[in-house]
Amino acid sequence: MRIRHKRLAVFLLAVLLISAPIALQVVASSISPPPHLAQHEYWPAAAGDMEVVPSGTLEELRDFETHLPIVVVEFFGKPRAPTVWSEEKGYREPVKYDPFADGFFYLYHNEEGDVNRLGGTPALQTNTRTRLRGNSSLSFAKQQYLIKMYNEDGTKNRQDLLGMGADWEWVLNISYVDKSLLRNYMCLNLGAKIMGYAPEVRYCEVFQKEGEQYKYLGVYLLMESVKQGESRVDIPDYDAHFAEASYLLCRDRFDENRTILDTYATREGLTPGYLAVRYPGVNEITERTVSYIEEDISRLEKALFSEDINEFLTYRDLIDMESAADYFIINEFFANYDAGFNSYYLYKSIGGKLKFGPVWDFDQAIDNNRPYILEIESTAMHDGAWFRQMLRDGEFVKLIINRYQELRQGVLSDAYLDQFIDDTIAFLGNAAVRDWNRWQYNDHEALYRDSPTGKVHETLLSNTRNFEEEIAHIKQVLKEHGAWLDNHIDSLYQFSVVEPGHRKETAADTVLTFLFGEGQVNWIAGILVIQMMVIFFVSITLIQREA
Repeated sequence: MRIRHKRLAVFLLAVLLISAPIALQVVASSISPPPHLAQHEYWPAAAGDMEVVPSGTLEELRDFETHLPIVVVEFFGKPRAPTVWSEEKGYREPVKYDPFADGFFYLYHNEEGDVNRLGGTPALQTNTRTRLRGNSSLSFAKQQYLIKMYNEDGTKNRQDLLGMGADWEWVLNISYVDKSLLRNYMCLNLGAKIMGYAPEVRYCEVFQKEGEQYKYLGVYLLMESVKQGESRVDIPDYDAHFAEASYLLCRDRFDENRTILDTYATREGLTPGYLAVRYPGVNEITERTVSYIEEDISRLEKALFSEDINEFLTYRDLIDMESAADYFIINEFFANYDAGFNSYYLYKSIGGKLKFGPVWDFDQAIDNNRPYILEIESTAMHDGAWFRQMLRDGEFVKLIINRYQELRQGVLSDAYLDQFIDDTIAFLGNAAVRDWNRWQYNDHEALYRDSPTGKVHETLLSNTRNFEEEIAHIKQVLKEHGAWLDNHIDSLYQFSVVEPGHRKETAADTVLTFLFGEGQVNWIAGILVIQMMVIFFVSITLIQREA
């Protein structure tokens, strides 16, 4: 007995020694900041003069410094929106003028991790063409920009900005209605951890150069746009010689500037909004390829909306179910319910399945979409396009539940999220103070005065009163909604009509059902398989004896 006990003790000790490093690594990963936060050693202390809105000449700004990269934009003209609202058509139609303004883009970034200052030689200076971007955000005082970079000869200037991969098209984005400065940064970073890719983002402070004056525009996210590319949505390049192609789609509002698809569900009024092709581009895609994509999506939609269970389950062969589950979970957990209707991306490589993503646009997530108040104790992504149909499949519901429970032990755990938020806010430091002083989010007179349209989004008028309250509100919502999902995510089974594990009926199944009845198929199929195996091995044995 003693020998047995000793062996058991040795065995348990070995298990402990093997598992301890793994456990420590899991704990460490659960509290570490995002990788591009950890590389910075400059964590600002109390504010002082750093809180002042830093606008003026280079001489007046000689003492200004920040640990964040500095972006300076210079426009020769006024960047404008590419569309304008049409009362007659009921949607935004393309403008008849060029919305882009020529200009320059300057990036000041000390790669040694030290502070950044204006003046001197920038890390990058390039010619640009810039326009406004967004939909509802076009009416915000703090505007967002799409920036295209060019060489002096007019060719595209592809640059790797802040380690995000080389490209010539970039976005300066941070929503005016997200007073936390956090939502897109957090959700896109976590989206990448969960799904493998999401547009990369970096905080920066932005100035607009007007002659000798530098006008402070606040904290922004310099980030990737959603497009095809090696450092973006990595699908093969388009070859117009062939009808079949890899493609990137987006469900959104109607846009005359895009290739709008005429698919089965759109024609039948079964889905909201419109599916538009983002890649291949409108100027390169052929009619044959448009037809190919429409047929591809229509085949999927006919399966999804079919009342015939066998036909319905063919959707599993067409959709990457894991990416669909991840997309559902991310947007449901962060209560980003616009995702089922707008800025809803999908992509496919030739020969592969349709994948969901990348995720995008979280500025109104986490209870930040007044006048609507988030119902903490509910789900809503089930109403997003295609999801109600996919949830009819209990196997898909099971996949969501298992994946959700896994993520709640890691990047979606309360501890991980709290640490991520705290690290990010500490990293922003005085930059967040400067941004709030610049935009006066709770000065209602200033909000109306600065609005391009004279209107102010209700979220700004009714939300939390200061930065600290907004961060606390985000933490509270995530904890409460997460706790409810922990106990009720299995309520998604209410939409199911197919039990988990149910498979498509094959031709052989049909014959067996006809001969023996529905309840006998599984065990009869098992007996047949065993018989075939016995026959196979007996045959091999006889052949060997004969030899």
